[in-house]
Amino acid sequence: MHEPDNKRILSIQSHVVHGYAGNKCSVFPLQLHGYEVDFINSVQFSNHTAYDHVSGQRLGSSELRDLYAGLKANSINHYSHIMTGYCGDASFLNEVGDIVADVRRVNPDVIFASEECYILFLKAVASEEKLLHCRAFMSHVSYEIYFFSSVRSRSRR
Repeated sequence: MHEPDNKRILSIQSHVVHGYAGNKCSVFPLQLHGYEVDFINSVQFSNHTAYDHVSGQRLGSSELRDLYAGLKANSINHYSHIMTGYCGDASFLNEVGDIVADVRRVNPDVIFASEECYILFLKAVASEEKLLHCRAFMSHVSYEIYFFSSVRSRSRR
């Protein structure tokens, strides 16, 4: 069995053609710090949604499932970290939960990092079993840690 090294990331985030958001602004800095980053664009938009007009496409949960199935079929789904940003709907976020669960079978120590709003959303839409697979996450706000896990954070790390 392939053991993941500690610097392989699957990043499932947005992409914008103009500007910097999601994968466009996170992949390169991570690579500069020595991480190998495989990225899936949850959306491909012309620009950030703060602009008056936005055009582009959203990746659906079935397309996400297909992309991950290709990684798994080739045994290249060994990650130390999974990070998510924009997730368009509950089915997409549930598919992310399935991916985390599958990677956790290969690497029980995988770190799941998500924006705190999606952690709260995942708690609202996902089954208890799926939540158990997403139990290791990072959040800079201790309230989200408490809300998600009912465990008070006592560390600044």
